[in-house]
Amino acid sequence: MTLSQKIQTLRKERNLTQEALADQLNVSRQALSKWELGVSTPEADKIVQLSEFFNVSTDYLLKETIKENTKTQSTFINPSFSVILPISIELIGLIVLINLFDYYYLGYIIQILGVVLFEFLSSINHLSNQFSKVSLLKSKYIFTIISVWLISLGPIFELINRFDKFIFYFIRINLSLYRMFFIYGVYFVFCSITTFILIKFYKKASL
Repeated sequence: MTLSQKIQTLRKERNLTQEALADQLNVSRQALSKWELGVSTPEADKIVQLSEFFNVSTDYLLKETIKENTKTQSTFINPSFSVILPISIELIGLIVLINLFDYYYLGYIIQILGVVLFEFLSSINHLSNQFSKVSLLKSKYIFTIISVWLISLGPIFELINRFDKFIFYFIRINLSLYRMFFIYGVYFVFCSITTFILIKFYKKASL
């Protein structure tokens, strides 16, 4: 990406308008628009301001990405890809967990592999220095939130079943259908609260 493309991408990742970013940099909106269009280039002090504001290095802003190199790497280090592939593996693990009762442990193993793969791809993203910290942070939080919903069902189901007699002695639920409603209710509440907390943390971390 060129400098102009990087400025535009970083601005949009922060959900900022051109006017809002221009105010932060003490320049006019027209000047910022010219930077993003590639008509003009920011002065050295403004590049430093941009790097500090977006928490990226000046090298990242100034060094243009060579298309020939990125074509061979983009599939493997793209932040979206680093989320989609591990999540797909976790989903397969959940399907195995639900449908193959005799081999439920395989579901857990597959889901753990999904987490490991995400960490591996994230480390490649970080070392490549081709993506902003905001972009990498966003992909990490998205992965974590989706993983909570995919991974927590099995442990919650196991935990409730393990303490079955104690829990349902007080609640007095005898029908298996009602028990399933109870289990999925606990699962939904747990995941919703966890998602809410993670979103709060993400908003603070991305400021």
